[in-house]
Amino acid sequence: MHGQAAVNAAVAEGLKQLPVHLSIIDTSPGNAKKSIAYHFRRMSGVLRAAVELLAKCDNQHARTLYMPFQAGHGIIYNVFLALIARLTGFAIVLHHHSSAHTLRRVPMFALLTWLCGQRTTHVALSDQMAHDLELHYGLTGRTLVSSNACHIPSPPPLESKLIRDDLVVGLLANLSSEKGLQLAIDTVIGARNKGVRAKLVLAGPLVGTASEECVARASNVLGEDLEVWGPVDKARKDHFFRYVQVFLFPTTYRYEAQPLVIYEALSYGVPVISTNAGYIREMLGRTGTIVNIDREIRSRLTIELLRFCNDLDLFVRVSIESRREFERAAEISRREFAELCATIAAN
Repeated sequence: MHGQAAVNAAVAEGLKQLPVHLSIIDTSPGNAKKSIAYHFRRMSGVLRAAVELLAKCDNQHARTLYMPFQAGHGIIYNVFLALIARLTGFAIVLHHHSSAHTLRRVPMFALLTWLCGQRTTHVALSDQMAHDLELHYGLTGRTLVSSNACHIPSPPPLESKLIRDDLVVGLLANLSSEKGLQLAIDTVIGARNKGVRAKLVLAGPLVGTASEECVARASNVLGEDLEVWGPVDKARKDHFFRYVQVFLFPTTYRYEAQPLVIYEALSYGVPVISTNAGYIREMLGRTGTIVNIDREIRSRLTIELLRFCNDLDLFVRVSIESRREFERAAEISRREFAELCATIAAN
């Protein structure tokens, strides 16, 4: 499960509340492990979508194809479906969940924007992402902003965080090196070497043998101060965010855009330390801490973590600001999402 899948499901549910006929075609391969079967299932889903488009081409009602932009080589599927949509008279709504093609101009995506045509609405996750799309691809007047904040349910009233002798640091993700697994471990170990009593809680599935080996090595160093929870359901996730005191998300994922898990941390009033990947800086506003991805990233992450250890007033203030920032972002996002669903239906 990842953010894009969660937002896709939310869009489908939003459209079900409107007077439209909705057809959903699942193009997911079912897992992230690349194999021949993976690509076969992916192509089969895309072909089913193409057949659905062709079957609806004689319908006299307005027709819209909504699809997420596929990062990396997945753009080939977008190009194929965009071509079929244009030939069958469908308007297109393309939802962007990756920053790799928005922070800089990518020729393959420029080709896709040309192929999609003027009737396409591009859905950005933030004002800055919309600006970048307009800057790099000339999409002025064809972008719509719908952030991810409204897809995070606001937790029930929270009790004050328990002040503990040890600092509980959490990371929740599909755990891999690019999602910050090794950096999070190194940061907590670095803080402990500075005399801080800190423990690390890892939640989410371990992706690949490299991640499993990474955690095994960390366990030899941290011992009982490393908790590995594995995949978490809704109740377990609630417990995670009530348990941890700082959310450490040092992602270097090249496609990172607006990770839902950061909004989840903010909704619980958990201070966030993250990187400047994608549009995370814009998400945090004036709360939380951003560290640049460079050669000094490990030492900078440790320094920022130590700040929360040594300054209780800072911890309390950022916790309050985090909750307020989420509530502000969620209110704006709800209006944006309503506009997105209405735009799809209006087409």
